[in-house]
Amino acid sequence: MMTSRILLFIFLIARVNCFNLENREPIVKRGVNNTYFGFSVALHKSEISLDLKHSWLLVGAPLGKNLQPSTNFSGALFKCPVTDFKSQTDCIQVPTDGNRPNDYDYEDDAPEKAPIKLRPPGNDEIKDGQWLGVNVRSQGVGGKVMVCAHRYIWSENLNSNQYGLGLCYSLNNNLEWEEQWEPCKGRPMLQEHQQFGYCQAGTSLALLKDGTALIGSPGPFTWRGTLFVTEIAGEFLHRNKNVYLGPLNDRPEPINKYSYLGMSVTAGRFFDNHNISYAAGAPRANDHGQVYIFNKQLTELEMVVEFAIDGKQFASNFGYEILAADYNNDGYDDLLISAPFYFQDFIGGGVYIYYNVRKCNWTSCESDAVLRGKSESQFGISLANLGDINQDGYIDLAVGAPYEEYGMIYIYLGGKEGISTTPSQKLHGWENAFTLGYSLSGGMDMDNNGYPDLLAGAYGSDAVVLFRARPIIDIKTETNGNTKVSCSKMIRPNFSFSFRACFTITSVKSGIDQVIVRCHVKEMFERGISRVWFKNDEDPNIKRNYQTRYFTLEHAKTEYCQQETVYFPNTTRDILTPIKFRLNYTISNNIPHSAILNQTSIKDFEATFQKNCGDDDICQSKIIMNASLLLNETVDQKYILNLGDLEEFHVEVNVTNEGDPAYEAKVFIFHPPAVRYIDIVNKSVGFRSFKCSKRNDTVVSCDLGNPLRANRSLVLQLRFETSAVQNQSRTSSEEEFQFIVFVNSTSEELSNQTKSVLNALISRKAEVKISSSYLTKTVVYSGEVKGEKAMKTFDDVGSVVWHSYQIQQLGPMPYADLRVTVSWPWQVANDKPNGKWLLYLEEVNITDGCSTYENRSEIKVTAFESTEDHLMNSFSSFDTHENEVTDGSSFISRLIRKRRESDYVVPTTIVTGKDNKQRKVVTMDCKENTAKCIKIHCVFPKYPKGRLSTISIKSRLWNSTFVEDYSQVDWVRILSYGSVGIEDPDIQQHERSIPVMLIETNAYPDLSIQLDSGVPLWIIILAVVAGLVLLILLIFVLWVLGFFKRNRIKDPTLSGNLTKQSEQETLLNK
Repeated sequence: MMTSRILLFIFLIARVNCFNLENREPIVKRGVNNTYFGFSVALHKSEISLDLKHSWLLVGAPLGKNLQPSTNFSGALFKCPVTDFKSQTDCIQVPTDGNRPNDYDYEDDAPEKAPIKLRPPGNDEIKDGQWLGVNVRSQGVGGKVMVCAHRYIWSENLNSNQYGLGLCYSLNNNLEWEEQWEPCKGRPMLQEHQQFGYCQAGTSLALLKDGTALIGSPGPFTWRGTLFVTEIAGEFLHRNKNVYLGPLNDRPEPINKYSYLGMSVTAGRFFDNHNISYAAGAPRANDHGQVYIFNKQLTELEMVVEFAIDGKQFASNFGYEILAADYNNDGYDDLLISAPFYFQDFIGGGVYIYYNVRKCNWTSCESDAVLRGKSESQFGISLANLGDINQDGYIDLAVGAPYEEYGMIYIYLGGKEGISTTPSQKLHGWENAFTLGYSLSGGMDMDNNGYPDLLAGAYGSDAVVLFRARPIIDIKTETNGNTKVSCSKMIRPNFSFSFRACFTITSVKSGIDQVIVRCHVKEMFERGISRVWFKNDEDPNIKRNYQTRYFTLEHAKTEYCQQETVYFPNTTRDILTPIKFRLNYTISNNIPHSAILNQTSIKDFEATFQKNCGDDDICQSKIIMNASLLLNETVDQKYILNLGDLEEFHVEVNVTNEGDPAYEAKVFIFHPPAVRYIDIVNKSVGFRSFKCSKRNDTVVSCDLGNPLRANRSLVLQLRFETSAVQNQSRTSSEEEFQFIVFVNSTSEELSNQTKSVLNALISRKAEVKISSSYLTKTVVYSGEVKGEKAMKTFDDVGSVVWHSYQIQQLGPMPYADLRVTVSWPWQVANDKPNGKWLLYLEEVNITDGCSTYENRSEIKVTAFESTEDHLMNSFSSFDTHENEVTDGSSFISRLIRKRRESDYVVPTTIVTGKDNKQRKVVTMDCKENTAKCIKIHCVFPKYPKGRLSTISIKSRLWNSTFVEDYSQVDWVRILSYGSVGIEDPDIQQHERSIPVMLIETNAYPDLSIQLDSGVPLWIIILAVVAGLVLLILLIFVLWVLGFFKRNRIKDPTLSGNLTKQSEQETLLNK
């Protein structure tokens, strides 16, 4: 007896998401309304200490009221303490403007702390509207701080010239004023904007760890712009006091006019681990935007441009903000470039990521990834490095989108492959924090819980928001189990296995107090049907496919475990697919700012069955399947399905498994909708029974066993009926149906013979036959010639002539629409519209009846009295113009014609009989144009197989025509034609059909007819000769008697004229 067992394997799925920035109860600080408080922000700690008094939120308010006397809205810098979320207006202005370098020497006489005394602006400067606080940057914990006013104006004579030079202040770690920086002062300004007259230094700012300051100035040389690099930290006497800058000239290369170079600045080790390169954004260069990479040499103040990176879209402001950091830990800094005005469909803004800046050059530099925001959100207008907020060893990123709703901040995680392009968290603004994310600063732990926090500005609401990171509890999860179930246990209604799940706290820095962990394990079923249930300690009758338990964390305890028992019924079919479970640990009492579980606490594992499929436990079946239709095959390997011959047909499937057991083996038959499945023929083979069922109207599936064991062969026959096909219309007489048969299982399949495609030509044919059932073979004509008006009864017309046609439908189609046409000779042909009467139609009898066809009425000939009117009216349904039966009534008028219009006799044909005697025969045939025919149409709809119908036509031989014109012939052949066809375009006429029938009647003249035989020819010749002789003798006698001679009376006039004429002729001759 085979033993089954369940093995439990663990598959761990790590779902690392940045989820620990707490958006509940953030610290909010507010400034004076309409001062743009929050236009710039920076996190700063004056020293390394656990005391929060050294943690400051630095906020720029470019339109704020400064402490400097005699100034009005020149801008201010504020420092805000990290207090609880209820204190919002406790920010203090940092003294900046009005400070002057003291008069003490650096070495000897300076007091420990000089008193702060702010002086009003000098006569050479304008502070109002200078926008102090447009940028603020901190060097880091215990480092320096810089704040800038890019609209600061200076001039030796303010009445004549005013130069927008811009300035910056540097502050020490305690935010005390140290020095004023004016990198454009003292440079050529006579040509104003064409030189350094509108420098606007401080538009962008960066402070590096080595004490270097990068000051962006987009105004010099007609707003080409430049980047100033100088050292601000270290001993004054020992530091490098040079101010390095980007190349400036009047040429378009390397930087053209109106490029605004210096709108953003950053630095990084892009090319090696030792030397720092500098980058500056020029968002209007080449209309698309560019970012220039610089390197400096200590001996040259003008830095070298290595190359420029081009933007992709017009007016996208590529290079508006840039940022550098090593996000993938490959040892090289990566470069981020934003284009906040990029647009495409529903996309607005983009951040381009370059992981391999060292591979770029002037001609080629493609981004490695792109982050996208929503339309009109200005996504990417601010960027900030967050530091490692989830403690995975990689730097993370924040991107601001201040105009998406009330403002949005996107959090992206760094990793081995770089920055994830899917945000792990979104921080939403609200009504009182409009434009949240316009400015960002991160990477510093402000509340001393070991995790860096994020400061965001919302200048539209004059507020800043500090999002604090929650501590993360890292846990390690283990799940194990190994249960064996024998075949004897499989007989029980249910059987079970157990597993043990444990989690261990590996690290937590703080915030573990009062934390309750919820453990939830659940079956992850993929087919919509659960296969198992967990043991319920409280009520065994409740069956659930999940289990939930709770653990309260303790400082002294690090490991927590649970034992679970899982049941499933012995009727489970799917014993090949593993049973998948998900174990999820979450914080039950989610208190703001308390510790949170790392989302790597989600683990997936699965339980698998022992399946007797070899040492590797992988079932590799090899199923060979052949299918066929039990029908006659054609030459091209297609089947013929003659509808009507069979009420049903069979599909035979042969299956053999030459490999490992095939679990949940099934055969699927896809058939046309017009074919209906009936049942399986052989429902059992040996001890194995089979069940086939309809999945839908076109799919039948058959279970082959679970499993279909190795070296097992099966033969199935399935019945299908064709009644629906017979009633289905189509556009051609033959149609191809396709049956797709395939077999599969949940085992790994090695065979490629698991599918068969069977094509069947659907043949709809009907065998139709028309024959002669009764006819008048011979008829005799005699008597006197009568005119039409002399006819009083049918007997006056002539003898009766019968032609009967018999119609049959012999199948195999059970029904077919038949159309019968009889061509009836009723007049002698001539070159006129009407001819002499031939066969006068008396009546048409049709058994079973027929319907009309194309507005043509069936023949309706009724009995009539011996009157001329009834005789004529009987033809009112014939239209000689169309030569077919119609509903017209104008035929009578066409009968009134003069005899000379129809005096035409069909010529005779000499026929030699078996006795070698020649006989004169006349043929009245429509096809030979010797007779005029009318067409009698009759349609039999849905004519059933096996029915027999008859069309009998009774007529009268028009005796006068034959006596008058054909009394000297031996006989006259009169032909009519009957044809039958199938009206239904879906049905083809069978090859055995007899669609045409000819019926012939021979009319013979009566030998007793006495006709004038005429004068013999010799008498006529002799009479003509005698007449001529008599005429000649008469003329001779008259001539002898002088009959032709005339006696004239003399005319004197005529005589005189003749004499005169004679004399004139004589004179002329002389």
